[in-house]
Amino acid sequence: MITWEIKKVNDVFCNFRKYFLPNKQKRLEWFIKCFPELLKYFESGKKEYENTDYFQYLLVNRKGRRKIESARNELQRELRIFLSIKENGLIHPVDIVIIKKQQTLIRGYRRICDLYHLKRDFVPCRIFSSIDCFHKIKPTVSWE
Repeated sequence: MITWEIKKVNDVFCNFRKYFLPNKQKRLEWFIKCFPELLKYFESGKKEYENTDYFQYLLVNRKGRRKIESARNELQRELRIFLSIKENGLIHPVDIVIIKKQQTLIRGYRRICDLYHLKRDFVPCRIFSSIDCFHKIKPTVSWE
């Protein structure tokens, strides 16, 4: 079963340990810490994103010969999502699944951070009654 709910952005953002998957929390903590710095670089017109802490974090977590290009691409994607939300509002709701009677955010943690930094009040949430229900609607999510 799928239901819809409107949640306060501040509640989800400030209580992220309650909503977010444990395997995403470390990265989310870095994102929360470093994204404001990245936005300042972006808004000032600077293009030296490689100097930001978040880019360095992305780089450390990449493997292979193309890790710099991969980190740049992810950084640019995150900035595009931020700008899209800033200009057009949120296009897609965030997805929450009930796991062991706990609401767990499966998709949308970056969008929650963007909405928080844009000082938006509410976020539409699609609530799935189980992970099986989620997988019937969406492709497989990595739990690693």
